Amino acid sequence: MRILAGSLKGQKILIPKGIRVTRPLVRKVMFDILPDLTGCLFLDICAGSGSVGLEAISRGAQRVWFVEKNPRVARVLRSNIQRLEIGERVRVVIGDAVKVLKTLKSDFDIVHLDPPYRSRLLSTLLPEIARLNLLRTDGIVVVESSRRTTFSSAPFQVEKRRIIGETVLSFLSRS
Repeated sequence: MRILAGSLKGQKILIPKGIRVTRPLVRKVMFDILPDLTGCLFLDICAGSGSVGLEAISRGAQRVWFVEKNPRVARVLRSNIQRLEIGERVRVVIGDAVKVLKTLKSDFDIVHLDPPYRSRLLSTLLPEIARLNLLRTDGIVVVESSRRTTFSSAPFQVEKRRIIGETVLSFLSRS
């Protein structure tokens, strides 16, 4: 897998075994919809290989926070960061997403949520992001989910939804 656009275009991303990755077409659709990322603060929750956050860095995000629960997967993510020489622009936090959110102090322009498709994390993470005021007033939450997954977007409202094969991208804003 490779980064699609920006300053790191074409750079290879290592993928840990046993995880579902955000396919290139899904990333393309996501970043085509998102506004210009120049200078933004980006939070990638359930980051996996980091393909989405790495794409954000390549497209101009000032800083990206990656949250990943699995230490083995986080090692591969750190390897990607080291290989791309972007360590000064990122932070990797290993731990349970809900607990990690409580430790973050920034307010983010974009929050990307990509929990395992069969988990129920969305019902916990969305209200927690709002409660902790982690999203800027004009910020965007992007939820990547399965077509078979239903979730309440509360306390956010759905602005756009795109279906790409089995994947649904939901773009949420503050209500």
